[in-house]
Amino acid sequence: VFMKCFFVIRYSDPRDLHSFPTRRSSDLAALAALADEPYKNKILAHNARERQRLASGAEALGLVAMPGVGNFVSLRLPVSGLAAARTLLDQGIMVRPWVEAGYENCLRVTVGEAADTDAVLDALAALLGTQ
Repeated sequence: VFMKCFFVIRYSDPRDLHSFPTRRSSDLAALAALADEPYKNKILAHNARERQRLASGAEALGLVAMPGVGNFVSLRLPVSGLAAARTLLDQGIMVRPWVEAGYENCLRVTVGEAADTDAVLDALAALLGTQ
């Protein structure tokens, strides 16, 4: 939530096209969250911890986790990212496939709670036949 709110506030020009449109009340709540240093630090630490756990778990499955510091991990798979995203969606897991040239076998997985990380890793293992 923190990173999405930062993105919206930083790039809130209505001419910018982004995938996180919000209402003014959401923007104000995000500003309040950013001003709360203990909360912000807690969220940043949580995201870093789960991002590392997600990346390490994916690498243990033989996937490539691209380096990053955001609230997501980009993964390179041995299969189509779009096909993988559809398979994961059938299991209730939403990820974003990359469609740009050269990244057709990649997924963007948003960092969530520990249980979310476990579910994604289990679903990827099943997808890859390593479970």
